[in-house]
Amino acid sequence: MRRLEGKIAIVTGGAGGIGSATARRLTSEGATTVIADLDLERARVVAAEIGHGATAFHYDAESVDTVEALVASTVARFGRLDILLNNAAITTPQIQREDTTAVDITFETWDRVMAVNLRGYLAGCKYAIPEMLKVGGGAIINTASGSGLVGDLSRIGYGTSKAGVIALTRFIATQYGRQGVRCNAVAPGLILTEASKAGVPELIEMI
Repeated sequence: MRRLEGKIAIVTGGAGGIGSATARRLTSEGATTVIADLDLERARVVAAEIGHGATAFHYDAESVDTVEALVASTVARFGRLDILLNNAAITTPQIQREDTTAVDITFETWDRVMAVNLRGYLAGCKYAIPEMLKVGGGAIINTASGSGLVGDLSRIGYGTSKAGVIALTRFIATQYGRQGVRCNAVAPGLILTEASKAGVPELIEMI
């Protein structure tokens, strides 16, 4: 089945594990998919592997300007926007080592995690929703996490940011659902993507 024939989709963090798998599925269902990632070369590799219907775009979830440019460039090239998967997250080993407890985390680390994992999602919604409204609606999917639903012994910034994503999802759904913009969150547990494997081994063992 090609249920998304003619639809235009953006997948942020599209070069990573969850993002690339989702981009492949969206494209297989007929969507034209923009694979947006900080790692442009890896995004190009994924787009090439998918083939027709996929294109790469460089963006940084921490930079609101590049999020705005991502949406604007997509609409300028393809004429519309129907689907946004907010999926980018900051998962570098350094951040994972520093994102610990309320006492030990630095405000610099906290602010970076919030900027990428939460403000970046808000920016995606802020710029995507007006374009979706122009074509009668659309779908926004936010990648949250099981860490946003329960407490843990580490990653207080990550978990709090993902709880914020869940709240953001509810607000977007409430504010724009009647206008045809659906907004849902998916909260997976640990998935052994390459980013996860490259993280802190003790953390993976603990989880």
